[in-house]
Amino acid sequence: TSRADMNGKRGVATDFHWYEDEGEKRRYTIKLDGGEAFKVKLGNVCAATTRFVVGARVECAMEGGGDWRAGVVVKLWYREPDWPMYKPSAPYQVRLNCGIPNLIVGPVDHDSCVRAANGGVEDGDERGGGGGGGGGGGGG
Repeated sequence: TSRADMNGKRGVATDFHWYEDEGEKRRYTIKLDGGEAFKVKLGNVCAATTRFVVGARVECAMEGGGDWRAGVVVKLWYREPDWPMYKPSAPYQVRLNCGIPNLIVGPVDHDSCVRAANGGVEDGDERGGGGGGGGGGGGG
């Protein structure tokens, strides 16, 4: 894949580069779903739509992996006021049904981090699961 035919392809921002010695050039490293990675100008990156909408019942992987907690999406493309500009917005802010912190961030829109709620999981229940990665703290 060349840079010319990346248009419309999905991927994940995996890194941010700031080259002060080159006129403050800024680039994201984007890893496409197909596995290829490219450095892309900020202006050429757009946030895709999310898999879940505000109000959706989801399960979030907790930091350390293994534990999943039920919650509800309360905000899309969440940012803490003190996050540096190069840190991308989190696709989801989720209010957990139980636990502290009650508001967490779903930093990646992927089933390893945030997945559709399983009908067999009661509000507030925890269950083991694969995936890791995690919903880290954050909130407001």
